[in-house]
Amino acid sequence: MAELQRYKLLVYLLPCISVYTDINEVFNSLRTLDKKVLASKIEDEGCLEGLKGEMLEALVKPIIRPAPPECTPQEAFKEIFGQIKTLISPITPPNYNVEQAAVLLLEGDGITVPKNCLRARKPLRQFGSLGARAKGHRQVDGGRKRKRPSSAASRSSSSKKRRPTSQKKSSSPAKISE
Repeated sequence: MAELQRYKLLVYLLPCISVYTDINEVFNSLRTLDKKVLASKIEDEGCLEGLKGEMLEALVKPIIRPAPPECTPQEAFKEIFGQIKTLISPITPPNYNVEQAAVLLLEGDGITVPKNCLRARKPLRQFGSLGARAKGHRQVDGGRKRKRPSSAASRSSSSKKRRPTSQKKSSSPAKISE
């Protein structure tokens, strides 16, 4: 991220974060996260999926304003969630990860978030795995699609036959003789 800031590219990727006056706090927070990710990679290769909320938290934690003490936990959650979405725009991660980051930030301040605040569900699709295919896209016989038998009744009545090339209209403008 420091390289993006040095080459003045951060303003295009994360405009709200790039104008933060004490960007070094963000860099330090991300360095701490890098150490944690490196340690978790050594232990287990597939655990980065659960860290996405923590990654967002590390990015925005130095910048986020805490919710006012007179707010209810639901209002505080909505406030923090909105701040995170604003700070990381135009990047749009799944709401599940943003909610996870908001919960981590609020729990760090000692506020417990009620379960009714969390609307998004954990994504079913895991990193590196293929999603379920639609019914019509099932593959049979070594990856080749099976052709369905066509009948005259199944064809659309509005389909037109092509004209022979000699009957097509010319697309060039007509010449005017003098």
